[in-house]
Parts: sequence; C-alpha cells; structure tokens
Amino acid sequence: MSTSETFRHRAYASMMLFGEYAFHYQKGYAIACAIDQSVTINLTLRDDDMIFIDSVFGQEQLSLSNWQESNKFRSWLVPLFSCCPEYLKHGMTIKVLSTIDSFVGIGSSTALIVALLKALAQSAGVSSEERILEKLFLISQNISHNLEIASFLSSFYGCTIAYGLHDGDLVKYRCSMDLVAIYTGSRGSYLLGKERIDALMNHKPIEISKILQSMQNITSQAMSALSRENLHRLGELMTESYILQKKLAMSSELMDSLIELIDSSHEFLGGKISGPGQGDCVLGLGNGFLLLPQDQDGVRLFHIKTVSI
Repeated sequence: MSTSETFRHRAYASMMLFGEYAFHYQKGYAIACAIDQSVTINLTLRDDDMIFIDSVFGQEQLSLSNWQESNKFRSWLVPLFSCCPEYLKHGMTIKVLSTIDSFVGIGSSTALIVALLKALAQSAGVSSEERILEKLFLISQNISHNLEIASFLSSFYGCTIAYGLHDGDLVKYRCSMDLVAIYTGSRGSYLLGKERIDALMNHKPIEISKILQSMQNITSQAMSALSRENLHRLGELMTESYILQKKLAMSSELMDSLIELIDSSHEFLGGKISGPGQGDCVLGLGNGFLLLPQDQDGVRLFHIKTVSI
C-alpha cells in the first residue's frame, strides 16, 4: 500500500429514535436514524510513525507509540485504535471534515468513528463488511457496553434501522422524516444512565421492569409505524416514550421545558429524549418554528432530515 495514498470515507450522523436502555435490559430492539449531516475522513498514510489529526475543533500530533495519550480526541481515538491495532502499521494524517459545526449533540462522533474505521480498514487492505462490523461492535462495547450500537449501525448503513440485541436481527427502513433536534448544551452518558437505572432497579425492580417492558413495546409499535410510514402514529409513540423516559430519570428541567415547547406547537407530531438522557438532545417530529429559551447557554436547534435507502 502506497504511503501517499489517501482513503476517503463519509458517514452520516445518527440519532436514537426508540429503545434507549430498554433494548439492553429487555434484550429487544432499538431504533436509530441516519440524518442529513455527515463527517468525512481523508486518511493519508505516511512513511514515518507520526499521526497528525486536523479537524474543525483542533489539531493534534501523536505517534504510533503514544496515541493513547491523546487529549483533544481521546473519547473516540483511543477506543477505536485500541480495537484495531493491526490497522496501525503506518503513521497517518487524518483530515476530519464535517457538515456539523459542533461535534456534540447530534450524532457526529458516531459518524466520525464509522468513517475513520472504514478508512483505516481500507488502508490495511480489509474490505470485508463482516470484519469491519466486528470491529464496530468491539468499539461500541468499549465505549458504552453496546448501549449505542444501534446508532453506530445506522451511521454504518446510512439509513434508519432497528437492531435486535437478542438475535442480531437488523431491519432497514425507507421512511423519510423531518425532525428538529435541540441540543441541551451538555453531553449525556450511557454508562452513567445505566448506573441510574441499575439503582432504580435495585430499589423498585418490579416497577422499573414494567417501565422498560412498556418502552420495548413502544419500540415494537414504532417498527410497525415505520414500515407503514405512519408518521402520525410515530409521533404519538415518541410522546408515550418520553413519559416513560421521565420515570427512568432520563430527563431534566431543561429537557422537560424543551419537550413542552415541542408539544405546544401544532407543527410537531411528538417529541422525546434522544440518547442517554440528562443531557444531549431532544427530538421533535416535524419541521416547525420553535422559539428557544433565551436564558440557556449552549442550547442549539437543528432542522434535520432522515436519510432513507
């Protein structure tokens, strides 16, 4: 492989639609959608052991012997490289391009990992989708014990998907949706969220199990609504899901106010929390105007569309 060759891959950002946590505890399905925002990786191999990363949010210089010490990009670089040591035979220059001006809140880190994984695999002469997917599952396990594997798979395939944790079943959907994503200004954590739910399970096991089962039932109904492209029913299910998310301590005062803003508009069919909760995003199904609160630093609104196959 020429050390001057550049490998270019793009991946769509993705967001969780249904099944957060419930698919893990109930061994059911989770649904995620790819959206019309993307990250592109240009990876050029070098004839030394240096690793140069150039992105919209900074630059960093590392090497094949010290990439574990990354500061700016540790959250995605370390879990990815840790799972792919056989791909790291040369130094490299990694240029990160993005249609998203902020790398938090609407699934761009997932897209970055997927695009870079594909570029690294190609640079190492690996073209097998099965082998690349094996690496993706390892990375997801490394980051969050596969709590966000549906988002990774949605970004990988570039469409809305449902993934079944129990049997590995994957369903792709053609349904196209207009969404509004409101980033709360702070990041959530699936691992911290799971700790919260584990604590609730220890305190109220029967009640929490029923809530998780209800959430999984909603996910099953959402899969049917997606198959029929029934957006009105999908919006209703988003609202039902949010009510259960609150009972799992996934919401916050700010997130409640944003969902209330979505529900008060006739231009939206429903809204819910997307992702781990206690931060990150809320989603609204629709494409209307929303006046965000003026006293909340970091809150940002994105009008997005899902990508359909």
